[in-house]
Amino acid sequence: MQNNNKMKKKNKHNNAMQEIYPYWNGHTWVFDDEAVGLLAEPFVLGIDQIITNALNRLGILEEAKKGFRMTFSEQAFPGFESELTFDHLEAGGAFYTEVNTHEKGWLCPALFLYFSSAPQYIFARYALK
Repeated sequence: MQNNNKMKKKNKHNNAMQEIYPYWNGHTWVFDDEAVGLLAEPFVLGIDQIITNALNRLGILEEAKKGFRMTFSEQAFPGFESELTFDHLEAGGAFYTEVNTHEKGWLCPALFLYFSSAPQYIFARYALK
């Protein structure tokens, strides 16, 4: 991951709706985003399990390992499938709780490439490419 100064220069947080394309690397979910300089950025510390469980509930887990589209926003939108609520800041990132399942996970400092500050809520939808 890039250092925080570079991360602050490149960001997408002016967009209301964001999209990334995670894929399974054999150990966890990762994603690339050339626009902000990320390559194989991992989801860890519980967020990986939140994603796995959501994809499993949707019945697309195995197919999604080849890659899927994740749409997310700090505002609710039609068809969202996960709602994360902010818990606290820690280690440069933020902990969130999935509202329906009560699963907890940490989003690393790359969060701030997409949002200017840790949003109170993050809504997400998952779809095969």
